[in-house]
Parts: sequence; structure tokens; C-alpha cells
Amino acid sequence: MFLSNSSPTCARFHPFQVDLSSGVLQRSGVRVPVQAQPLQVLRLLLQADGKVVTREELRKVLWPEDTFVDFELGVNTAVKKLRQALADPADRPKFIETLPKIGYRFLVPVEWVTEDGQEGITPKVQGSAPSNGIGVASVPENHGRAAHGVDLERRSAVTKKWVWLAVGVAGFVLLSMAELLRVLRGNVNQSSIAIEVIPLVSMPGSQRTPAVSPDGTHVAFSYDDGLNSGIYVALVGGERPLRLTDSATSPGTWARWSSSDRYPAWSPDGSQIAFSHKEEGHLKKSIYVVPALGGLERRLYTMAAAPWQGCGKMDWSPDGKSLVLTEGLQDGVRARLALLSLSDLTIRPLTAPANQEFDCDPTLSPDGTTIAFVRGTMGAFLGDLFVLKLSGGDPIRLTSHNSGGEAAWTQDGKEIVFSSPSKGIRSLWRIPATGGQARPVAFAAEDASDPSISVRGNQLAYEVSKERDAVWQLILKDGRHASAPPKRILSAKRNQ
Repeated sequence: MFLSNSSPTCARFHPFQVDLSSGVLQRSGVRVPVQAQPLQVLRLLLQADGKVVTREELRKVLWPEDTFVDFELGVNTAVKKLRQALADPADRPKFIETLPKIGYRFLVPVEWVTEDGQEGITPKVQGSAPSNGIGVASVPENHGRAAHGVDLERRSAVTKKWVWLAVGVAGFVLLSMAELLRVLRGNVNQSSIAIEVIPLVSMPGSQRTPAVSPDGTHVAFSYDDGLNSGIYVALVGGERPLRLTDSATSPGTWARWSSSDRYPAWSPDGSQIAFSHKEEGHLKKSIYVVPALGGLERRLYTMAAAPWQGCGKMDWSPDGKSLVLTEGLQDGVRARLALLSLSDLTIRPLTAPANQEFDCDPTLSPDGTTIAFVRGTMGAFLGDLFVLKLSGGDPIRLTSHNSGGEAAWTQDGKEIVFSSPSKGIRSLWRIPATGGQARPVAFAAEDASDPSISVRGNQLAYEVSKERDAVWQLILKDGRHASAPPKRILSAKRNQ
């Protein structure tokens, strides 16, 4: 029995030790990577004190009632990943016993340690899993506030944790965890930060232009594979993404494998997603909105598209009344920023770039007063980061030598995270919003781009490009036309 009011935070079962407040699992002192949901499963099993944890209990903790996910597959996957972390085969279990169609039970004794180092018995399970999806021990009410994996008020020394979601072009969606806020502030030893990289979704095509929902629970992205292309939404920690739009190409048009639905952007209340749709010939683009949980698309506005594939990112104003976006000019040699009113669908120019210049990828500050964007020269596909006050004035340059890229504001509006190729390999950097020295974001992957930061929930999403060599088979029905989309028969990944 615990003799102090300290809450149990660490569980030991030979040769493992798990700190439920930080989510760190170790085997004989060496950290073992484990994902958030498998860690929640482990927490429930440990706290059950040898009793059965039913599949229904796991479902309620792992996903809210209104979550769109295959629960049976999700529970199976979470348990499978936990077994992999513990090296515990299902056919010869040492730690986790499976009761078919019923649930699971932990087989070995568990030793618990409190924050002050005292040992005791297994704590009882109380409450539900934290909404952020990090599994931790629940604390009885008389012990104070329950600990959360990213609880921003736990102890007096506040530690904020960010969840990085990397969307991979070669079909990889990765999830990693870091104390990013402290890294950005520069008050922590970077070597002491433990990073976990895990698949978030598994899809064979390219997943691009991610956008995190305002509350940080979902990620919208564009998916390309030629047959199932469109805008998708994935639940963080879930299994199967929800398809919102259909921009698939038809057989015979495989050479244009690039989804015409791109650049999703969440409305401030999280109820809608705006996206860009390239019209036939890619000379024009239309702005649509669609309910975030699926439904009918609604076209808002059609305009001239910028004369290249990118330059399509947009952002909502904090009041949800307008969209800031890029408008290609009819002469085809410029692209400017504009503000689209959602009440009367009028558009107001915001910038006036010179000939052969583009202004692209705008993102609004949290207070809605300032736009960060990229300005560059057409043909180079490179540019620098600028900021512009909506109230007027000239743009202010933040970077030089074509070192800017797609950007996202931090939640306090003091810094801007952006993609930059300044060191030869594109990665994420950060810079004060008022100007100053740019510094790399610690632990961001190489070839990172398109960052997106949630308004709440401390989550950052970005895209990671991976090269893939492949041999494809194409069956022709005559000398010029394909009878079916190409089939990959040999593949080798590079730049892993």
C-alpha cells in the first residue's frame, strides 16, 4: 500500500520499466520505441492487476464514441504493436494473454513506484484515456489533477509536448514525439530528447500537403495513386482514413497521376475543410469546401491558377469569414495573394508582385493580423519568406538567398516554422516573426516541407519526401493507349 500522497508513475516488470507520466518504455535501461495507443493498452493491462481488460474497455479508452475507425482492427493492431515492443509472441506469451473475442490479461507481477520513489501495489484504473492519446496512469482525485501525456499544467515546471506528424510522399505517414516547445525556446539539451518515429497511416500512393485540425485530433491530406486520389482525413492514432473527395484519374490517363484536389485547410471551428481543385488543363482552379466528416462539396470560387503545380496553399481567417490564397493573374507571369470573402464571394488583392514574380503559400498569424508567405521568381521555384500586415504596408523580408518555403505560425504568434533548402537538403527551420536569425528545428526529418501547426493540442504536421526506384508494367490496348493503370512489379526505396 502506498504510504504517501504521491501518485504511481512508474511500473516495473522484469526486464521492462515504463514511466507512465512521460510514456517512456525501457528494457534493461535501453529505451524501446512504443506508440501512443499500444502504450495506453499497456497502461490498462498493468492497472487491471491481473484481471481481464475487455476489448470494449480498450475501445472506449482508445477512441471516442464518434470516431470513424474500424475498432476491431484498431484494437488488434494496438495489441500487436505492444507485443512487438515487448517481444511477446501471441503463440507463446510471457506478458499478455489473449482471451479470444473477450479481451486480454497481464500475466506477470507488476511493481509500482511513486514520484518520490516509494514502492507499492497496482493502482486501480480510474477515468478514461486522455484526449491527446498518450497513455498514462490515472490519479485518484485526492492526489490532485490527473496526469496527462501532454498535460500542460502538470507540476510547477510546465513542459509542453508537441506531436510531429510527417506525411510521406512515397506513401509514408510518420508519427514522432518530442518536447518541441522547449527545443524551440532553446532551453533543453537536444541530445536528451527521445524521438519516436512510427507509421501513422499506411497507403501505397503519395500523401501530401498535410493540415492538422484546430484541436489537433485529425490530419487532412491529399492522396495520389491514380485510382483513389482525393482529400482524406485521418484520426491521429486511428487506422483507416476517411475519404472526403474523389479526384481519381481514369484508365489511360495514368501519366497525369497527380490528384487535382490539393491543399486542404481546416475552418477555425473544425467543421469544414477548404481545398483547391485544378480544373481541366490546370489553367484554372476552384476553391471548394466540404464537411470535415464527409458530405457534399460546395464550390466557392474559380480563378486563374498559378502556372505550375504548387502555389496552392490557403488559410482561413480566425473568424472564419474569409480565405487568404494565391491568385494567378491572367497574363500568366505573376501570382499574387488575395483575400476571398465567404459572405459575398468577392476577392481583394493583397500583394502586387512584379512581372515574373510569385507570392505563394500564405498563412495567417493566430490573431489574424499578419500573413507569412513566400515570394520568388517564376522558373526558379525558390523564394524567400516574407510577412505582411493585413492593415497595409509593404512586405517585410525574413530570409534571403531563396532560403524560404511553406510556413506555419507557432501558437503564440512569436515564431514561424518554415521549410528551407538553405543547407542543400530541405528541412524545417524557425525564425522570429519580427525578423532575426533562422535556426533549424531540432529533430525535423530531412526533405521536410509543408508544415502545419494546430491552434490547440500542440501538434505539428509536415510532409517528408522519399525517393523510390521502381519498375512498372504497362499493358497497351494499341500502340498509343493503355488498357489499365500501370502495375509496379519491382520497387526499391531510397533516402530512408
